[in-house]
Amino acid sequence: MELAYAAAVVFCAQVVLGVTGFGQNLVAIPLLLAIWSPPEAMFAAVCLSTLAAWTLLLRVWPLVMVPLMVAILVPMFLGQHLGSELLLALPDGVIRRVFGGLVFLFALDALLWPVKRGRGEWTALPEAPGLTLLVGGAVGAVSGLMSGLSGMGGPPLVVFLRRGFTDAVVRAQLVTITAVAGTSLALMLLAKGAADPATAWRVVILLPPMFLGVKLGERLSGRLSRERFGRAVGALLLLAGLKLMV
Repeated sequence: MELAYAAAVVFCAQVVLGVTGFGQNLVAIPLLLAIWSPPEAMFAAVCLSTLAAWTLLLRVWPLVMVPLMVAILVPMFLGQHLGSELLLALPDGVIRRVFGGLVFLFALDALLWPVKRGRGEWTALPEAPGLTLLVGGAVGAVSGLMSGLSGMGGPPLVVFLRRGFTDAVVRAQLVTITAVAGTSLALMLLAKGAADPATAWRVVILLPPMFLGVKLGERLSGRLSRERFGRAVGALLLLAGLKLMV
């Protein structure tokens, strides 16, 4: 029963990734905390979302801006290290409430201001990219800290990228960050003892629903109303956040 529940959660989370390019851990981790400890839930969700992102990367690679990715990812790795240390040092109850508070805030954002088409028009870095790269590095550090502590580092990156770039370009950068930074975070958690062999086997068992979910999400991408989809995800996250906080 536990694995059937986990498979349903993973499937739904990867549909979100396939449609939007982000948000899968916002869905998966709070719901997996109902059956697993914070490090176990986070490790499994990060591994699966990372594998899913790697399957999408080749298709979005032509739109990836390598200088921007380097500017974001290097400070993000440092933030992940600090965040993962806090994850393993703090008591489970504190971590669950931190998860719950973050998820609740993101849920309100999704319900009140659902993701619509981005206002950005850039399809590449501006001719003078210095400020964009500098701000991207700062956002990467904050996102890395959130990612290491909670596995949910996407929202700051989404806000930053959507201010300047088109939806297709934003999705490509987010998929790339998920693939690379997710690999880094999974290896950090593994090295720090956050996962045991049983958790690793769960990841293997959950691979089929992960692949099915991301494939369905790819098919649905561009066909769904992003506003309605955002509100539906927001409602789910609101319930998950409240459950973790009480």
